[in-house]
Amino acid sequence: TAEHLTGQGASVDVGRVLPIAICFGVSILAMAYSIGHMSGGHMNPGVSLMMFFRGQISMSKMMGYWVAQFLGAMLASALVWGSCSDMQGRVTASGSEISRTPFTLGATTLNPEIS
Repeated sequence: TAEHLTGQGASVDVGRVLPIAICFGVSILAMAYSIGHMSGGHMNPGVSLMMFFRGQISMSKMMGYWVAQFLGAMLASALVWGSCSDMQGRVTASGSEISRTPFTLGATTLNPEIS
């Protein structure tokens, strides 16, 4: 069995967290190598803001990066929404039916099943 991490009264299965963390790391690595030469690795608005504060990019270039980052995030969100929005009612491989889509409109939105 995998060890459990505890904190704040919760328990998280390490065997589940590690692959997710590795996938995030590999995806950022792939993005840095694929578009880093074009944008300098500005995949996060915080990076662009810090580069502006350090005087390495101009205000107009920072705003351009921010617009591109926002539009990219909106496009990615639309693709996820479009690929998952019709999942309700489907049957999974284990035979259980999906009662609702696997996401709501915000990360801070409460699950409707929570009272």
